[in-house]
Amino acid sequence: MLLPAGADIKALDGRVFKNTNPQAVVDKFRTEGLDIPIDINHAEEKKAPKGEPAPAVGWIKDMEVREGAIWARVEWTDTGAKMVASKDYRYLSPSFWNDKKSGVVTDISSAALVNKPALVMPSLAHSQLDSEINERTSTMDPKLLALLGLAADATPEQIFAAVQAMKDGAAKSSKELDAARGEVAATRSQQPSLEKFVPRADFEKVVARAETAERLVADEKASQFKKEADAEIDAALKAGKIAPISKDFYVATCATEAGLKLFRDFVKAAPVVAPDSGLDGKPTPIPAGGVSPTDEQLSSLRAGGCAISAEDLKKQLTEMAAERPAA
Repeated sequence: MLLPAGADIKALDGRVFKNTNPQAVVDKFRTEGLDIPIDINHAEEKKAPKGEPAPAVGWIKDMEVREGAIWARVEWTDTGAKMVASKDYRYLSPSFWNDKKSGVVTDISSAALVNKPALVMPSLAHSQLDSEINERTSTMDPKLLALLGLAADATPEQIFAAVQAMKDGAAKSSKELDAARGEVAATRSQQPSLEKFVPRADFEKVVARAETAERLVADEKASQFKKEADAEIDAALKAGKIAPISKDFYVATCATEAGLKLFRDFVKAAPVVAPDSGLDGKPTPIPAGGVSPTDEQLSSLRAGGCAISAEDLKKQLTEMAAERPAA
């Protein structure tokens, strides 16, 4: 019971109030839709306005009219439930608004657990609380009591203690679980994502394979280039554009792409330095003074980057003539 019925509700200090329109009070509460706090010794009205703590020990969730009196459905906090069960506070005292002229109660502001209520409340004000708790515990499912580790005739105090222990254990387990999750998260944060990183051993294997592939490609390219250069030099020898004795020189020249291009340009412009003798198989006659190069031969060789002297070229031409088989 929150407020007794009647048109003559007397307070201990002599004031008189009227609860003649209880349904209007209930309707106002339901319209506002806010739970009403229950505190200790009216802290909500006395301490809260001063900025002091006024914690709730229960909340009025609903109201209804019973034979003119206003009753409340209360949801107790753990602290409030313990206080009620242990009988630390025995009365429920409402704080309300009333019409100054008529004295009719118009609104419930809050309620409090007290030991000296301002209103002359019937003993039901405290015995009702005890009876509700006893009724709830007496009708509790024996299976639920067994899960709590309690006997079927467990007292309210024992039930509250068992529930509190279970709640404390759950809170501890929750903290331990959060700590474990934190450790997992920290471990994961130290492990780079495979979307951006790979193990170093795997990376080194990939690099080694890439380097091997590049080396094989380079070797194959060099081999093909050498074959191409050798083919150009052999063709120049057969065409008589260069002397066999100068082959090593031209091989060195054609070791690079730039050198091979220079050699090709030289061969195109160079005259035949070792033409067919026209001796039809006879030994090639060699002049007594040797085979002297022509000015045209010297100019062509020097234009191609060959710095051979006239004397060295003469010697090479003479030796080439001596080694050349009869045509």
